[in-house]
Amino acid sequence: MQQMEVTIPAGMKGGMQMQVDTPAGIMNVAIPEGKAEGDSFAFQYQAPAQLAVAVAMPVAPVAAVAAVPQAVQPQGLAAAPAREPATWKKGICSCCDHKDCGIVCCCATAGPFLMCAYPTIEGVAGVRQEAGGWIGECCIISGCPDVALSFCGLYGLAMLIGHFIMRRSVINKYNLIEGSCETYCCVFWCGPCAWCQQTNEMFEQENLVFDGCCNARREETSNIAK
Repeated sequence: MQQMEVTIPAGMKGGMQMQVDTPAGIMNVAIPEGKAEGDSFAFQYQAPAQLAVAVAMPVAPVAAVAAVPQAVQPQGLAAAPAREPATWKKGICSCCDHKDCGIVCCCATAGPFLMCAYPTIEGVAGVRQEAGGWIGECCIISGCPDVALSFCGLYGLAMLIGHFIMRRSVINKYNLIEGSCETYCCVFWCGPCAWCQQTNEMFEQENLVFDGCCNARREETSNIAK
């Protein structure tokens, strides 16, 4: 308990109540009997409980560091090693040195079956089909777009562009040393030989063989089957 002394204000006397501003707040206090204005008297009040004061301690700022995204490798799969730059397995004029050469090779790479054979070989070899996939490439190689463009005087344009894209896909897959200008010359001046060189590259890199006139398969598969 705390004690406080106050003076009775004017107009008040004993028996009356007056309001006093104490540390515990405004309180109504009874004036003792016999007291008049100007007199002093003491009274007791309940002191408020002390409150714990939380003191904020300064904290040194920490610079935010952006998280660097990490490549997530699927479980059970190892990252493919980068290929060293290399040259073609066979030259542009080595059509007769195809890995699986013979009448099947001629039919598949230079005959009318090319539009079905080449996209199939790409798929087995895992070469990115950037010229529209199997349907798009078959359409381009068949010559149908060039027939339509011939009415505008642009015959051969679709085949030239499509062949350029497909050849660059093989070059990028195996990191072959050949510039874009050289690729253009090959597809423009030596189209049939370029097709044969491309198929041979995929055959040698992936160990493929022809399976009929239009299909290809990995050679080790046939050996295991036997």
